[in-house]
Amino acid sequence: FLGFSLTAINKILFFALLLLPMLAMFFFLKELLQKKDNLFIAKAAFIGAVFYVFNVYYMHMIMDQAIILTYFFVPLILYLFLRGLRKNQLLLHALYIAIAAFFYSPVNPNSYIIGPLFIAAFIAYYLGRALLLKDFLLVKKTIRFVLFILVFSILTDLYWLLPYSTYLQS
Repeated sequence: FLGFSLTAINKILFFALLLLPMLAMFFFLKELLQKKDNLFIAKAAFIGAVFYVFNVYYMHMIMDQAIILTYFFVPLILYLFLRGLRKNQLLLHALYIAIAAFFYSPVNPNSYIIGPLFIAAFIAYYLGRALLLKDFLLVKKTIRFVLFILVFSILTDLYWLLPYSTYLQS
């Protein structure tokens, strides 16, 4: 229809399937290792992002929809989580995460469970670290942010949560 050959479309798709998760991981690592304009941090984030996508498992599973979406959305959601806490824009970033959760919505929820587990583990670590540092203001802000994320994500994903819960009850 557009005049592209099937080979050209496959090359573009393969490039996008490598680039998008790598960019998401780069931004997450850069936010995680945040320093003011430090070139070393940028290099470390770039190297980490490259190793994130160029590994045997990802290359072998690159056409599996659940793997692709998990590889892209987990670092993206964690980046938005850290960015929201650091910029103190909880509602806006909770909405961004809910929109990302809408697009990460599963075709088969059982194959997508690993993504939310990684996200929950990171948030639990973040909360535990704040508790150990006795930063109770950060703990309160993080819990409020997680509640905003849960409410907005449930609202955006009701289109599949309601039928799936009905299915599980039967």
